Amino acid sequence: MRAKVRWRRGHERRSQSFPLTAQEFSGQLVLGGSSGQTDAWSGEIFGAAIYQRGLSPTQAFENFAAWTRNGRPDITPEAALYLFDERAGSVVRNKVGLRPDLTIPTNYQVLGKIVLEPLWTEFRTSWNYWGAAIKNVLGFIPYGFCFYAYLAGRPTCKRVTLTVVLGTAASLTIEVLQAFLPTRESGTTDLVTNTLGTFMGTLVYRLSAPALARFFPAISFPENRIVT
Repeated sequence: MRAKVRWRRGHERRSQSFPLTAQEFSGQLVLGGSSGQTDAWSGEIFGAAIYQRGLSPTQAFENFAAWTRNGRPDITPEAALYLFDERAGSVVRNKVGLRPDLTIPTNYQVLGKIVLEPLWTEFRTSWNYWGAAIKNVLGFIPYGFCFYAYLAGRPTCKRVTLTVVLGTAASLTIEVLQAFLPTRESGTTDLVTNTLGTFMGTLVYRLSAPALARFFPAISFPENRIVT
């Protein structure tokens, strides 16, 4: 499998001795994650080797066994070898010749992070996806409950609409802010589930207000009273 390395202009000047150019690759090389989001992979990188020639299936298998057994390949890369064994500092040393080293940036950033990723691209059938969706719905039910109660005295339709709008606005603010946090994702799935949770909060209040009024007579639960 071949990959494309994106070099910024400043990196091109510092890496002129690198024997492979971006034109020799056909994709994007990303180690330990996705080029667009943070949800692609989790684990540890023990090393990376860049070869100047293709490996046969046999060589690739033998190299994998050597990596597993010795922590480095048997076939010496002609381009670069990074073992990530420094254990300190911000520089990853290349173990082959006078090839360029890698510099660990001070601030972690997600490449090409998506802001408000569409619902249809975020959708997954995994339990993690549905579990997060359920948590988002449940988490905004108290929000809808409290705001609907706070807006007592207005017509029911206006109360529901205003409460849902406030819930959507709060969720949108959270999602936009999460676009600036490298460990968080910004997507419309949360926007939809949070809005749904807000609406469900208004229903919970309307259904539970009579019972709450009986159990807590000292507290006013105005559901039918409308102030004009």
